[in-house]
Amino acid sequence: TDAVNKGQLDSGVAAANSYTDSRYNAMADSFESYQGDIEDRLRRQNRRLDRQGAMSSAMLNMSASVAGIASQNRIGAGVGFQNGESALSVGYQRAISPRATVTLGGALSGDDRSVGVGAGFGW
Repeated sequence: TDAVNKGQLDSGVAAANSYTDSRYNAMADSFESYQGDIEDRLRRQNRRLDRQGAMSSAMLNMSASVAGIASQNRIGAGVGFQNGESALSVGYQRAISPRATVTLGGALSGDDRSVGVGAGFGW
């Protein structure tokens, strides 16, 4: 016959519930692990963005600090900060004529580095 008694039905339902619970818990654990990984990546990316912002600020302050100096060779330094991250920038500028300059500068913050080269002309 195809009939089951209450004990067999309860046993089958309990086994199905147990299987479903174990699969759900495994999936939930996997999702929590994935979520933690994503949160860690975003945290590292946010720190890197803050270091980039600090380097930009340092480069700006380095170049602005030598802008008003009217000599052939100029060396400048600048520091920058953003959301707890800090950076240092150092640069050199040489006037190659009364109307032209060449500039080299770099910045660092943690493991991030940035270098720039520029030229300026006036008439």
